[in-house]
Amino acid sequence: MPELIRINIDKPERDIVSTAAESLKKGELVIYPTETLYGLAADCSSEKALQRLFDVKKRDRTKPVPLIASTMEMINEYTINVSGTAKRLAEEFWPGPLTLIFRASENVSRIVTGNTHTVGFRVPSCRLCLDLVETFGRPITATSANISGEEGCSRIEDINGELKNYISLILDGGETNEIVPSTVLAVYSDIPVMVRQGVINIDRIEEFLGFRIVKSNTV
Repeated sequence: MPELIRINIDKPERDIVSTAAESLKKGELVIYPTETLYGLAADCSSEKALQRLFDVKKRDRTKPVPLIASTMEMINEYTINVSGTAKRLAEEFWPGPLTLIFRASENVSRIVTGNTHTVGFRVPSCRLCLDLVETFGRPITATSANISGEEGCSRIEDINGELKNYISLILDGGETNEIVPSTVLAVYSDIPVMVRQGVINIDRIEEFLGFRIVKSNTV
């Protein structure tokens, strides 16, 4: 059974954050709360940890895995050809529940991209997430803590027990603020493509940009 540690999501205890970062450095998986749903963290640079994440979630190997970072500077190390629109969206909506899909640099594992050569990033508004990434020193996976095909969870109690059996550490921050996942946009060019409607309404994004974006379920 995993170790379960209660943590303050808004003022996370440093020693607990350090414990979680050490688990990630060992290639282990960690369940953690975000401002939307509970996520499943793995080291984005560890092939072994990423393979385990896919096995535990029973996730299709062709599906990319989203990542979270703490700054745009960190994201720049893993992306190429960042459009002006992407930069505007990042400045306006980050930190927050908006995932932007970029062209991936060679620093990103093919396991993360699902061989799509693209990578989704978010800078969360959750203090715990930011502290964990900063302490760890590089991005972590932000896929939801569930078996693929099941609903994401806003409470530890609702997470599938089968998944929990393969996790080394669970950070329990109580019930998360949202039960809706992040909004996802592909930003390969200056005209974004909506991949998923989430917390941030597309109308709000279009109002900010001053033009309509492409609405599609595929990219």
